[in-house]
Amino acid sequence: DKDWDSDCLRAAAEGLPGGTEGLRARLPEVAAPDAAVGTVCRYFTDRYGFSPDCLVAAGSGDNPQSKVLISSDLLSLGTSFVNMVATDGKTMDTTGAASAMYDGVGRPFMFGCRTNGALVWDQVRARHGLSREDYAPAEQALRETALGTFLVLWQPRTESFPASGSFDLWRDNHNATGLGPDYAGCIESSLAAFYHHSRPFAPESDSPLYVTGGATGSPGIMRRIAAIWKRPVVPVETKGAALGAAVAGVSTLCQHDRQPFTIDVFTARLTSTGKEVRPLPDDIAAFHAPGGYLERFAAAEAQLMQLHHL
Repeated sequence: DKDWDSDCLRAAAEGLPGGTEGLRARLPEVAAPDAAVGTVCRYFTDRYGFSPDCLVAAGSGDNPQSKVLISSDLLSLGTSFVNMVATDGKTMDTTGAASAMYDGVGRPFMFGCRTNGALVWDQVRARHGLSREDYAPAEQALRETALGTFLVLWQPRTESFPASGSFDLWRDNHNATGLGPDYAGCIESSLAAFYHHSRPFAPESDSPLYVTGGATGSPGIMRRIAAIWKRPVVPVETKGAALGAAVAGVSTLCQHDRQPFTIDVFTARLTSTGKEVRPLPDDIAAFHAPGGYLERFAAAEAQLMQLHHL
């Protein structure tokens, strides 16, 4: 039943020879990402020695292939933040901030990408004289700073989730400017923004939230993620899109040869996970209690958006 969307076709074809119908005639039929669509061309057999019988799969993009390795929800905390939430295929984000996708083996998920990610955390540490790799003082500051205390909002780059402009560092308590208040406050506010704007498509869950990226090495950050999302978090080494694409290739081969393939069993042998971090009741209350951190954050963000006309 899947087909090219007529509105998207019209938008993409504007100004092209042949218009919408001309573009549609040049497009192949929509296929599942792990569907075999033919065999490798002669160029690859002649130059690189591929077998002429080598199958070619439809394939997918970077984040969908990374998602192949985790069937449930995956939070990626890199230079930008990516929230990949497994869905039933019908869930949508009515705000328009997130996109509906299929992973590399055809499982639906929602995709939200926040531009101002861990790079902002690095910039906060730099403001306090720490190098990009100097994590020990920052980690100590997280241990010594009470959760849900400081609001420090900073959006140095134009944001995509939700679409908004940039603004300089803002503190709710201008007398608290040390490393602890700034670093913990910036981490908590950026995680709160990611959680807050993911709620339209990410229902509450008690199942583990898998987290990847350099932040998984920080107990202080993982503790805060568990509290904000109110669910256990599990650090995972996913090894990225290349491995996910290879797993999708195995799925393609097994379908072609009519061989059984249980993807979760297969990927469990390829991904390593760390110890589960469970949220503490007092930590959850600090963020979710009436008048708590998340409510304060939402009000402060709305005020900043209005002030800067974002």
